[in-house]
Amino acid sequence: MRFDLTQLGPDEFEELSQALAVAVLGGAVSVFGEGRDGGREATFEGQMRYPDPLPATGAWDGYGILQAKYKGHPTTTTADTDWFYGHVRDELRKWADDESSRVKRGRRPEYIVFTTNVTLSPDPGRGGIDRINELIRGYQGKIGLKGWAVWHRDQICAYLAVHDGVRRTYGGLIVVGDVLAEAQRALARLSAAQMPETDFSTLLTTHAAKELMAQQWVRLGQSGDPTNRKLMLSDVAIDLPAHGRFRRPRKGFQNPIVPGVIAHVIREGDTIRRPRPGRSAWPHLAILGGPGQGKTTLTQMLCQVYRVALLSDRPEHALGPEVPDLLAQYRRHLQRLRIPTPNCRRWPINVPLNEYADALAADGSLTLLRYISERVRTRSPINSIMLREWLREWPWLVVLDGLDEVASPEIRERMLSAVSDFYVDAAHLEADLLVVATTRPQGYRDEFAERIFDRLTLQPMEPSHALDYAGHLAKVRYNQDPDLKAEVEKRLRVAAAEPVTARLMRTPLQVTIMSLLLERRARAPQDRYGLFESYYNTLYDREIGKNTTVSRLLDDQRRNIDHLHERVGLLLQIRAEHAGEAESQLPEEELHRLARARLIAEEYSHEDAVRLATDLVHAATNRLVMLVGRDPGNIGFEVRSLQEVMAARALSAGGGDELLQRLKELAPSAHWRNTWLFAVSRLFARQEHLRDAMITLLQDIDSDGALATYLMPGARLAMEMLDEDITVGQPRYNKLLIRHALRLLDSYPGEAMTRLATVLNDASATDRQIDPIAHQIIDSKIAAGGRPALTAVDLLAAWADLPGPVSIKAKHRIARLRSAPPAALNDGLEHLRRFSPRPVWFDGRAVERPEPEPTAEVVERKLRAGDLPRAEQEKITAIVRRLAKGASDLTELVNSQRQDQLAAIGGELDIEQWPHGADLQQAVLHWYARQPVTAPSVVSLTQPSP
Repeated sequence: MRFDLTQLGPDEFEELSQALAVAVLGGAVSVFGEGRDGGREATFEGQMRYPDPLPATGAWDGYGILQAKYKGHPTTTTADTDWFYGHVRDELRKWADDESSRVKRGRRPEYIVFTTNVTLSPDPGRGGIDRINELIRGYQGKIGLKGWAVWHRDQICAYLAVHDGVRRTYGGLIVVGDVLAEAQRALARLSAAQMPETDFSTLLTTHAAKELMAQQWVRLGQSGDPTNRKLMLSDVAIDLPAHGRFRRPRKGFQNPIVPGVIAHVIREGDTIRRPRPGRSAWPHLAILGGPGQGKTTLTQMLCQVYRVALLSDRPEHALGPEVPDLLAQYRRHLQRLRIPTPNCRRWPINVPLNEYADALAADGSLTLLRYISERVRTRSPINSIMLREWLREWPWLVVLDGLDEVASPEIRERMLSAVSDFYVDAAHLEADLLVVATTRPQGYRDEFAERIFDRLTLQPMEPSHALDYAGHLAKVRYNQDPDLKAEVEKRLRVAAAEPVTARLMRTPLQVTIMSLLLERRARAPQDRYGLFESYYNTLYDREIGKNTTVSRLLDDQRRNIDHLHERVGLLLQIRAEHAGEAESQLPEEELHRLARARLIAEEYSHEDAVRLATDLVHAATNRLVMLVGRDPGNIGFEVRSLQEVMAARALSAGGGDELLQRLKELAPSAHWRNTWLFAVSRLFARQEHLRDAMITLLQDIDSDGALATYLMPGARLAMEMLDEDITVGQPRYNKLLIRHALRLLDSYPGEAMTRLATVLNDASATDRQIDPIAHQIIDSKIAAGGRPALTAVDLLAAWADLPGPVSIKAKHRIARLRSAPPAALNDGLEHLRRFSPRPVWFDGRAVERPEPEPTAEVVERKLRAGDLPRAEQEKITAIVRRLAKGASDLTELVNSQRQDQLAAIGGELDIEQWPHGADLQQAVLHWYARQPVTAPSVVSLTQPSP
């Protein structure tokens, strides 16, 4: 049986060679991991079962080594033999040289096994096998060899055919031809028992083909094209850059900037991930990105890349009439994007976590594997037992998309527990599993733990990248109208050159919307809410202009249709906080009731209200501006940000006092954060008389009890408002927000200062008044001493690590502090250096940081020094332990007295205990931000009008 060894790569070929050595030679083989190995990938000592298991007939007995030689691109047999000959000769010379470091530091082998992925000719006397054997024989006496072996490609293939465990481990990389059919042979008996009349060898292939067809469209595609023609993923999807935080970087990859997430995941996926003794598991990947940054489209494209790879060797006639053309289109697009073809052809499955959460709310025993099998069964008759065996046999890619859309704390914890159970099941099956998870950063508390997940944080699109993407969109949309294409591209270049509008082109969603708007208007909107508002109005006007029955309905009923969009957005946003309702959909019959209630409130007759409501719901099942028919019988928004902007419009109903009350009630919630920012952006753009009241509201939020004073949610919201450019072009309010955001200097060093430094750096680049204000406040905190001074220094250090001219002052200030630290801060600064990850402290030097003790133990010690009763101390310590694990469903913390106690403890930790103070504050903040909001002023908006 022939296997393709060229897809492995040097690391995987080395590991395969080690695995074969264990299988062929015996259990006395010791393998080496990464790093300097002294010319050895493995050693063995004692009696082997090779080349004959019987000692009397020549089994090896002594000390030996394994050396692997991998060629990435084999060519001709002659050239490959010369290449291998040279490498073997070099190794033998080193072992023969008494002065070589490997001989001085170690011992010479009595036996050597050379492995290679190249083919050696067996021609007697002239072939590669005889040439290599003759070469080794010439060094036999110099080294003291008793025996040797050369395992070239043909020999390795023969061993793989015999040793099923090794072949199965590397199957995703080495099986050639019809990869799925080859791997599925192991499942044939199971298939016959489970489904006697079904050929299981084709089920997963046809499932991949059906998914390739079903997932070929981009969300927002129907509304983003001038003719409502859908946009294909293979036309417009792009790869996106990210900042990486890596637990275990791969060889040759140390840069924290990942140019393309999809390409990076594919490289990670080409690593064998089956758990093996002596090998630590490769980390999974968590992708963090804000609203509209393209997380879902990115993972949709990633799964398509793997489906293309899986189907590449299938006969075209077995794929149906449409799939071959689609495969060719994807291959062309991937080549344009420089996205590599996966060597390890993982089977991809995408799990929308909001849908899984709803299913788990209905059935608490629903495992993730059973849920996956139910999703697969909608296109192929495969059950969970068969899928479990498939997980054992073949490499998988599992995408867990949208943790942030699961707002209910109870269901969130149950779902994460089910995901953890899935990891255990996969490990038990020795599965080759790569998990890619996505979430928004708001309210995220390391649920995808850094000890098992690398973190990729999507970066804002640079203007040049945004223009490239917009140009590609224009080419797809206006390929029949070059004049319009040129005009749109010109307007986009103008928008990208202006600092204000350039910051409205930082995500794929924003660029998509901006390019659509600039088709009809010469100048771009100037604020984030205005961007989405203009988008909605453009879509509405376009639908009206079609002169159809639906367009006339839209024109006549505009106020009522606006109302429906807003109420549906608000309803779905409210319900998503509760168990079983995370997926954003509304039954048609409920939309009918909403429409009828609205029309009756507008004093339509009952008959007219029923008729018009029926017409509106009928239009919505096709497209009612932003509302679309999703699953049969359900209505929703294609993109979550569109739902949030409509919910923000609903919040703005009524007078200013009512709006401010709603914003206050929703302020703590991470689930409502994007909606909140849309509503505030609308306030600053349309309700100028409320701007001062909004600033005062932020101050009120921070003084609303001991817990709010401790967490400072208002200061964090001020930082978010600055980051969203809500007060751009309004210098007075920019400065007020800066002053309020800098109240965070009274908290702790750490992640908050990283975010605040980025916001300050960006804001100062467009408003020169901000920089001196910020440095004045920072300097005053440093002069005053104490923990705020330490936090201010950490903010400066974070700012100094950022690129751009406005960070130069922070760099100079940090340099002075390093050379001459204030006496009052000397000890604190040393402690900050020991625990801070900021490169500016270390001048590029590697620093070994101590492992801090658990925060719960620090809190427990602090409590014992106080006067609380022992039972109360134990309860608070238990709460802190659960918070440290990311728990958000803590009924004990609903007690305001406990909240006050936690706030007091956090505020009383000593300055040198800042890592624990920061950790505790972040844990409490995570709990605080994840609590469902029961806001009467918001819920009342969903009731029928009087």
